Amino acid sequence: MSNSAYLLVKFDNKQKLMNSIDQLQDESIFQNYDAVDGHYHLLIKVADNSEKTLSLVKSFDGFAEMSVCPIETDNQKDFVLNEEFTYCYLFIEANAAHRADIQSKIESFTDTLFCSPTKGVYDLVALIKNDRFDNIDRFIKTEIKNLDGILRFKQDHVIFLDRI
Repeated sequence: MSNSAYLLVKFDNKQKLMNSIDQLQDESIFQNYDAVDGHYHLLIKVADNSEKTLSLVKSFDGFAEMSVCPIETDNQKDFVLNEEFTYCYLFIEANAAHRADIQSKIESFTDTLFCSPTKGVYDLVALIKNDRFDNIDRFIKTEIKNLDGILRFKQDHVIFLDRI
């Protein structure tokens, strides 16, 4: 069984996010990461959510808070974010009886890059793309928000750090 997880990190000042980027270059620990704007500042995918890894993240300058979402089934494919698109992570709390149906429905949309079942604070983590943020927001409001079994969700837009 995999010990991989998504770490959802908040900083006391989002400007301090940039200070952590050098530490995130160790690919043996951090599989990938994205700066996000919304409820969190940074989403990190780790191969091992051991106490050593969590302590390293907690040592980042300005670290304030972290939610850990162990990945049950990793549906994230290898991809590179294309700067021609905008992206948004969805963190979904779902009724257990509907989780598989919700995941299936989200994965069926052409703008979905992946939807992985997780444990912890959220039941599903998905990545959605489109040409503009307002199109993503409209898509989430019309196609995802009212799916049977979704209790709550949060959405965070991906921020390209080289554009800051």
